[in-house]
Amino acid sequence: MTSAGHFDLSKKIGVKRVINASGPETALGTSSVDPEVVREVGKILSSFIDIDELQKRASQTIALATGAQAGCVTACAEAEMDLRKYIGAQGSAW
Repeated sequence: MTSAGHFDLSKKIGVKRVINASGPETALGTSSVDPEVVREVGKILSSFIDIDELQKRASQTIALATGAQAGCVTACAEAEMDLRKYIGAQGSAW
């Protein structure tokens, strides 16, 4: 357990923990997640869902929250940059 009472997976799998002084970075595990998000994600992890349907719903939610035309959830910033490259190569507007 860590000081926050969370299970320390790094010890279980034998990897070194680091102090992140640079902000969200994919190479450092990106960022910590709010406990409410962890609880909500935990509710669906044992289920099967249609990922395309989930992405559409997420796009609508992001658009509503930000005023954008749409949104796209990616696994990390690197994935977002790859997506931009792919879309650019296809000649689509981003």
